Amino acid sequence: MGRFISKIVIALIFMLVLTGCGQKTDTLEILFFTEITEDTGDSLVNNLEQIYPESALKFKSEFYASVYERLIAEIASHNGDILIVESNLLTPGSFDSEGLIPFELTDERKKDIPKEYFLKNEKTKKDTIYALPIDENSDLLGKLNINLNSELVALVPIYSEHQDLAVQMVMEALTAR
Repeated sequence: MGRFISKIVIALIFMLVLTGCGQKTDTLEILFFTEITEDTGDSLVNNLEQIYPESALKFKSEFYASVYERLIAEIASHNGDILIVESNLLTPGSFDSEGLIPFELTDERKKDIPKEYFLKNEKTKKDTIYALPIDENSDLLGKLNINLNSELVALVPIYSEHQDLAVQMVMEALTAR
């Protein structure tokens, strides 16, 4: 009898874990792999709430040192809806067209994007933008008075649960217009 109950308990725990993993969250998470420190997190979230007051989502920011191994670990764990990274962290392991959402820009705006942020889209066979440079004077970062010592880029991973808003935020709030 005890063995039967333990099997039922294990089955229930397994079902709870699977159910929890399949739910969409109501939080849009931005992960920073930069010199920007965590003390700007509250200001960043407040700025996002002011820029997107109509959003039903909560905003959350996490700050990490600019370490390649940590970036790969977070990508492998499917963490983050937007990844803000120093451009030197873009390698084939972190910058891959199959793992990122492309940015659709006008031809005029594409001219301002460095070629190293384009990758060949495997489906269309066209060069497509998968990383956008971050402007320190953007709507989001400009109010925080952050001076960047290295170029930052934004990526939206394919596993993001809020892809549309993440792409919109990168194109509107984080980059120059």
